[in-house]
Amino acid sequence: SVTWTVADGFGRLTVTDDGRGFETRGSVRENSYGLVGMRERADAIGAQLAISSTPGAGTTITVNTVTDRQGATT
Repeated sequence: SVTWTVADGFGRLTVTDDGRGFETRGSVRENSYGLVGMRERADAIGAQLAISSTPGAGTTITVNTVTDRQGATT
């Protein structure tokens, strides 16, 4: 599922799945930059990125950022 909520000048994007999940510690592979790229993109807009995953139980990725009154990131 994907949700975008805005309240009090802050936005939260949450992406959740019920897939395979993975170990978050040591999850960076030499030939893959997916998580690194997500962190870099969040940093570029001044957002915070959180990744929660458990093998066999899916993954939740949350991005918190400052928004304007219409919900666009600033």
